[in-house]
Amino acid sequence: MLFLILITSLCFAQDDLERGKTLYNAYCTSCHTKDEKVVNLPVDKEKTEMIKVIRSGSSGMPTYSWLFEDEDLDKIIEYMKTLPK
Repeated sequence: MLFLILITSLCFAQDDLERGKTLYNAYCTSCHTKDEKVVNLPVDKEKTEMIKVIRSGSSGMPTYSWLFEDEDLDKIIEYMKTLPK
C-alpha cells in the first residue's frame, strides 16, 4: 500500500512539473531565455517573493495577476527551480 501511495505521488509530481514547464514555455521564455540559456530568473528568492513579482510585475516585467491561479504559480516556480543557471 505504501508503495502505491509513493508511486502515485511521484506521478502527480511529474504531472505538476510538466504543467509548470508548459506554462513557463508559453508565457516566460520570450523574456527569460536567450541563446537557449535561462536569464533573469531569481530562483534564489523566496517563493512568496517570486509570486509577488509574477502577480505585480517588477523592473520591466508586466503583471500577470489576471492570468495564473495560485496552483499554476506553484508549478511554474517548481519548474523554474529545475532549470540550469
